[in-house]
Amino acid sequence: MPIFEYRCNDCGKMVEMIQLPGHDQEKRCSCGSTNLTKLISVPFLPSSVGKPANDT
Repeated sequence: MPIFEYRCNDCGKMVEMIQLPGHDQEKRCSCGSTNLTKLISVPFLPSSVGKPANDT
């Protein structure tokens, strides 16, 4: 399930939300605001990605 990060434009808090495909849920901060900006997330890569196969 994809997790998206948002920043509340009213209080500055970072909010993480799980969004299921095809489900348009309301995005709301704990302060009650719906004034959120979607942040660009860095993809998760396991620590072995990008290392030579014989490097341990």
